[in-house]
Amino acid sequence: MNEPAPDAASDQDLAALESALGLAPTLEPAAESTGEHAPPETQIPATSEPPVTSVAQILATPIEELRRRIDDLPAQQATKLGRRLAGTRNLKDRGKKRGALAQIEHSLIAAESRLADRLANRPTINYPPDLPVSARVDDLKAAIEQHQVIIVAGETGSGKSTQLPKICLDLGRGVKGLIGHTQPRRIAARALAERIAEETGTELGAAIGYTSRFGDHTGPNTLVKLMTDGILLAEIVRDRTLSAYDTIIIDE
Repeated sequence: MNEPAPDAASDQDLAALESALGLAPTLEPAAESTGEHAPPETQIPATSEPPVTSVAQILATPIEELRRRIDDLPAQQATKLGRRLAGTRNLKDRGKKRGALAQIEHSLIAAESRLADRLANRPTINYPPDLPVSARVDDLKAAIEQHQVIIVAGETGSGKSTQLPKICLDLGRGVKGLIGHTQPRRIAARALAERIAEETGTELGAAIGYTSRFGDHTGPNTLVKLMTDGILLAEIVRDRTLSAYDTIIIDE
């Protein structure tokens, strides 16, 4: 009598994993028509939630493919999921390992959905022609792409504070990590956030937000975060590498 392969998950195993992960159970094939009228199909509204994936599909994903997809995530999420994936190497029980990989895949799908939302939230960038900085946009883009640290000097009112975050957005920054932009004072941080939000045609607190000791005016899709120097220093205490950011602008 032939027995199933030891690596194959039984229907009961898959059902248990799907229930634990909150996934929809695999549907049975539809029965043949009996001549009776079938009930109308239920209309499922479209949502921005990550697609429902069965455990059978998850288990079919190679570990190397999971690792590649994890590497494409923002640094914070990639580090967490990477550690979880590495931890599965120590699992000897095949059932537990399958369950751990299924949970990682489910978390990965949710993280990819959030990243797609952030990418879709990028505003259209335009540069006011009357500002001196606008004439040097290409030079600034090249400098940012070629160097880890740059110093930009210019006259007051030349547009450095308002246009540098927009140049970074134009380069694709702010999606996998925030663009942090510091100001000496809370009032300046808020006023600059309002100005950049107005120039990009977005609501304050959406793509462009600010944080002060009196409140956090950012959201899950915020790309540029204005703040005081003190807020950034406080974040360094909690996260020495500032892994939530891909760009930091220290203004004056």
